Amino acid sequence: DGKPLSVTQSSSSVESGAVDSSRRWIRDVALGGDHTVLLSSNRKDVIVFGKGGENQLGLSSKPWVSSPAKSKVLSSASGNISAVCAFRNC
Repeated sequence: DGKPLSVTQSSSSVESGAVDSSRRWIRDVALGGDHTVLLSSNRKDVIVFGKGGENQLGLSSKPWVSSPAKSKVLSSASGNISAVCAFRNC
């Protein structure tokens, strides 16, 4: 059902549906020629990094993003993103 599994520290059993809200889980990944796009499991947050000089990251003032950053332009408030896509020279 898309819920991550977590291991409890008190035993070696795995509990289905136990979610650590401090972590983000990845639903989809797209690799471009010089950039990477991630979709969070909440289907709202799009995380990007790499070359963004042509605004392909949705971060218009950043020609290069060396660590993952949330793209407000590509993210959605409603949580209805199904997948992400990245192309070379798109």
